[in-house]
Amino acid sequence: MVPTPTSESQNQNQNQKEIILIVAEGCPHCEEVKKTLPDSSKGKIKVLDVTKSLEAASLMRDLGVFKVPLLVTVEKFDSGETEYCTLDEKGIKCVKSKPSAERNQARS
Repeated sequence: MVPTPTSESQNQNQNQKEIILIVAEGCPHCEEVKKTLPDSSKGKIKVLDVTKSLEAASLMRDLGVFKVPLLVTVEKFDSGETEYCTLDEKGIKCVKSKPSAERNQARS
């Protein structure tokens, strides 16, 4: 069954989306995944090496996922929330974060 577009899904198209593939130097599985990426994905999928990228290491820590290769989608909503979805051998897991102002109030 193919979902039909709704106003909610149309609004999602206006949100900022990013796809990140996190790999590690020397990881044979990571090399295999990178080889399968079509040339058309260059510039659309951000490839980060966790051994060289603080952004990748921080993202993995924040998501509680410590295996590579790891595919992460990041969607930033107009509300300020950000949703991170990961895909690994266990399946898809999504986590939403609150806008930074709300997180700071919650800590007080």
